[in-house]
Amino acid sequence: MISDLVFLQGHAPEEVIDGETIYEKGSWFQAKNIDIIPLSKLGEMLGVSDYDSLMKEFVPAIEPEGESVLLAFPNILQEKLTTISDDEIESVAIEWSKIEEFWSSAPVEGLVDYLKRAREFLSQSKESVYLFWSC
Repeated sequence: MISDLVFLQGHAPEEVIDGETIYEKGSWFQAKNIDIIPLSKLGEMLGVSDYDSLMKEFVPAIEPEGESVLLAFPNILQEKLTTISDDEIESVAIEWSKIEEFWSSAPVEGLVDYLKRAREFLSQSKESVYLFWSC
């Protein structure tokens, strides 16, 4: 499974996720296969919204093609991750590491690194980010 974040940078969604040229268009963040469930749980832990509401915001940006889909990323979660402080990262990473999807034992240091890199990536643009998801 692949689960990465992407800014389209003026490209049409279908251009960005074209199987022939994937990762050649747009700006990509390799998200360590962290998908909609852990991201929605993270958003709830950060207090941006409840889990179910966040899950509903991950909707296809275009008609899914094969085993790949480009999903809209919840704006409220994008905004929070763009402005999250180092202290908030350290605190939420401990709780987040214990979720079932991480087998209740994800290394906290790895999640701290992920969140800091995600913050840096998301801060690069004001455009909406998307989640590329492929099985």
